[in-house]
Amino acid sequence: EILRNEAQSNAIGAFTMGHSSYTSWNLASSFPQAAVALKVLSVVQGGTAMMHGKKAWESYSLCQEFKSFEQKLIKVIGDLKEIKRSMKACEEKYIARIALWDYQQVSQWVKALGAVYVSIGEEFEKDKVNGKELMDMDHDDLEAFGLKKRLYRKRLLTKIAELNHQ
Repeated sequence: EILRNEAQSNAIGAFTMGHSSYTSWNLASSFPQAAVALKVLSVVQGGTAMMHGKKAWESYSLCQEFKSFEQKLIKVIGDLKEIKRSMKACEEKYIARIALWDYQQVSQWVKALGAVYVSIGEEFEKDKVNGKELMDMDHDDLEAFGLKKRLYRKRLLTKIAELNHQ
């Protein structure tokens, strides 16, 4: 109904260029359907009114497509926000789980990183380093545990950081 009224209004607007308001009113009451009005106007105006009506219809269609797209986009954005909240909650739970690791879990994880880290894993086990302490390690701590090469300390700290951000 709204589309019909809009198309009819646009068609009448195109027709009234140079005609009186009375003629427009008369046309609107005589032809309640926009398609009939446009056919009559196209004959009267040599197709000009039909073009205006077609443009109005195309504008209306584009507007409807945009509104539909906008609604879908709003839903997708909402879904993405929900996914982000869920991921953050999972990350917090995962980090909390690492903080709850006992010294044996810490030792196993460190040893699994490779042969270079087996002795450090054993030192962590001997000193009962837990997950919370692992997450708080820095270069000096790792050096005190016997990891002398800076590159190996850097790699282990990178692995710990990755563990914190998984």
